[in-house]
Amino acid sequence: MKQNLKLFFIKAGILSALFLIVRAVFQFPIEYYGLEYLKQNTASRVISKIDMLKVIVFVGILASLYYRKTIEKINHVPFEKNQIIALFYGLLSICTYYLVRYMSNMDLIGNFLTVVLTIIILTLAAIYLAISVYNIKYLIKLQSKLKRSILILPGILILYVALEFFQSKWLFFSKYISVTLFHILRNFYQVYLFQSDLGPQMWINGFAVLIGPPCSGIDSLFLFFAFFLGLFALDHKKIKTIKYLVALVIGLAGVILVNILRLLLLLLVGVHGSPELAVGLFHTNAGWVLFVLYFICYYVIIRKFIYKKTRGKTT
Repeated sequence: MKQNLKLFFIKAGILSALFLIVRAVFQFPIEYYGLEYLKQNTASRVISKIDMLKVIVFVGILASLYYRKTIEKINHVPFEKNQIIALFYGLLSICTYYLVRYMSNMDLIGNFLTVVLTIIILTLAAIYLAISVYNIKYLIKLQSKLKRSILILPGILILYVALEFFQSKWLFFSKYISVTLFHILRNFYQVYLFQSDLGPQMWINGFAVLIGPPCSGIDSLFLFFAFFLGLFALDHKKIKTIKYLVALVIGLAGVILVNILRLLLLLLVGVHGSPELAVGLFHTNAGWVLFVLYFICYYVIIRKFIYKKTRGKTT
């Protein structure tokens, strides 16, 4: 992998980590201390931020692979002071978003204005944070070189809608996950499992948790499958089909195992540590972090096997 492309992916990882860190810093006090007046309501939610971040990262990786030869030719810009200013404006935008949440919860502004302000402010925050990592000069140069890049935005929106649709089928996966966890944990703890219309509920040593849509892992399965389909669509001439299909099946099984591991960690944190931390910050971010780590590591490993060799190297 050439230097410019490698640096692009490194910065993409830094940007993803920055999004997660910033969200955790702002969200943790709200969840931990139960600050109801700063929590999301129907209007300020608009979209699921974590789901949208997953989709953006997915589309970003796929687009990077598609445009990799172009990205390899674009030199990165040295760090400049204006990137620190962009980071400040990004954080200020997020503070403003939480102010909008407060005003909405206190009925100081209406739902329509809340929705509009939320979309504008979060879009600005994402742009500022991206500039703080990549530099605005590089982003302008990159955008000018990418043909048909205008299709990326509708691609993100379509994939997000598809993800939300598949998440509506979460109950089957949640039941399977809850039964698996029950059989694992009953050997070590006093565990009770109840099925309800809201989803499976587990009680472990007095700690209760609902295995709802975020716990089902269906979003990770969908995005992983969608990535492999996109990868095949882009590079099918260079891919060994049989090994690709085997890697897909193994990868999907791995996604399920990662989700089980994530929920085990969540439950252990709740039982032996802080229930607030488990169902708040840890529940929200652990799944996303583990999925991204698994996703990147798995792709790095299997790309050596699924691609046909060209001039002694894999693609």
